[in-house]
Amino acid sequence: MNDESPPAVETGPTEPPSGLFKQLPQPCAEAVIERAVKFRRQASPNVKKTLNAQIRQKVRVNGFRNVDTAPAKQIAPAALAEIDRGAERLAGAVLSAWEESHRRLRDLVAERLDGKGVPILEASAKHASFEASLSEEEWRGLHDAVVDGRDDLDKQDVALMLSLVTGKVPMLDMPVESLRFQRWLEELERLPFGASEWRDADLFADRVLELRDERIQEFVHTHILELKDAVANVRDKFAEELRYLDIDMEAWFGEAKMRLRKQPEALSLLDRLGEQMQRYQPIRPQAAVREEENRRAGLRERCEQQILRTVEEWRELMSCTEDLPQPAEEVAEERAEYRSAPEGEQAERLSRELEELRKDLATVRESCEQLTADNARLAESKDGAQLEKAQLGEQIGELKSQLAQSRKTEQYWRQAYVDAKGGADVEAAEGEDAIRPPANVEEAIGRIQRAFPDEIVFALNGKSTKRCPFQKPDEVYASLAWLATEFYHLRPNPGPSPDFDRLIKEACPGWFYKPNQTETTMGMYSEWYRTTAEGKTFELANHIGKGNSFDPKNTIRIAFAWDEDKGRVVVGFVGVHQRNRQS
Repeated sequence: MNDESPPAVETGPTEPPSGLFKQLPQPCAEAVIERAVKFRRQASPNVKKTLNAQIRQKVRVNGFRNVDTAPAKQIAPAALAEIDRGAERLAGAVLSAWEESHRRLRDLVAERLDGKGVPILEASAKHASFEASLSEEEWRGLHDAVVDGRDDLDKQDVALMLSLVTGKVPMLDMPVESLRFQRWLEELERLPFGASEWRDADLFADRVLELRDERIQEFVHTHILELKDAVANVRDKFAEELRYLDIDMEAWFGEAKMRLRKQPEALSLLDRLGEQMQRYQPIRPQAAVREEENRRAGLRERCEQQILRTVEEWRELMSCTEDLPQPAEEVAEERAEYRSAPEGEQAERLSRELEELRKDLATVRESCEQLTADNARLAESKDGAQLEKAQLGEQIGELKSQLAQSRKTEQYWRQAYVDAKGGADVEAAEGEDAIRPPANVEEAIGRIQRAFPDEIVFALNGKSTKRCPFQKPDEVYASLAWLATEFYHLRPNPGPSPDFDRLIKEACPGWFYKPNQTETTMGMYSEWYRTTAEGKTFELANHIGKGNSFDPKNTIRIAFAWDEDKGRVVVGFVGVHQRNRQS
């Protein structure tokens, strides 16, 4: 009797369903999804149920609250974007529906492969993964066997059906993702050393790079023009309504052209705003009769709320800095130089850099505010001065971008400052210095406490939730670092009217600052608004935070006071909300 176990079967690497879509040109991939979506009503019950569920769960189409009512042509690109992000169950459901929609092609592929002795999967097989076990030569042989004598077959459809019928994909050791480039490379690999093409290889490579740069410039130019037209269409068509609602769009193009990665969202918001203004335009004037005015008033208010929400979404979108230029290389080099300096000098030198940046930021803000005021005066003038006003709007947009970049650079230096102060909390990431994001709020508090013992003290009262489950502890860390750096430096001499709310919004997008609470609220619920640090009682009138719900995963408040005697921030409350008369 043989006690040895049978040898394990090596299956080799596998490809997820989304991998099949990545091997198709985008128009072909979208055509596959569009066909599957159109066919789903005729699909088998299980395939229909799975595909519908995945579309409702994963896919969002602008302008359609219920994605089921959207046309298949609009569902396809949205679904492809989700598949590219790794929605494997959606990808598998689409492939199953597409396979069922091509019954004749499937039967043909199965028949011809069966004649060559290739194992065939059942038509009801779920497409969870595909085995990468066929060489390029074997794959071409199977493909040629199917299309032999059939000029009517689409080669992309045949290739996709081959994978669905066999559960296999070719083993592609591809130095590039493009199948077209891969075919060119394979052809070049077969050229002998003495082939004349090698003499032009350098010129060919240079021309490819030139073409790439030309296409990039065309892309940028086209999209900037599209963005400019979209802004101008809304601004010009609804100028009177925008003026009535106190919405100034002069700077919108200047803001958005610096953030091309956000262009799809920006265009979507502009389309939505245009639709909302189109509905609002006829109902804004007062009606001639009371009954009609009563009806119109309700519609008008709802429209105005929708418009203002869209404007707020635009502001949030434009607050991002990810498309703006990164700090100059010399800044990174200087930062590395500071990190190599003696430990006692690092924080001092970086502190001086932060102070200089603050002065630059103040200058930029003053220029931006002055231009905004000039723009407002022009808007009120009877002469109009439209050209000058448009130029001012462009300048305001540029200044806002410059301000955002300055803020980004300041945050970069603040990070270096925290590094220098944090000492042992700094972990070296591969290739650069970085801080590992805190795992939770409690860790964020602990690390700030260790990094800034002189600038900030934590004396949490009994109503605090130090272990609150806020989902973004890295933002808590950043906001506390803001308290210990920018707020700490400005608070002793804040000037006539420090706008700390604006400053934290610029440093920590989505966060806000509130400077006070009512005496009535603080008196009624003193246990929420009071703390003791080293024997001294502090009233917690200030707070920063994010979110407006009572969901602890998405909402947080950090209440604090300023210790005049010791010149430091005293944090006394961390949690969802402090209690007030409304809660």
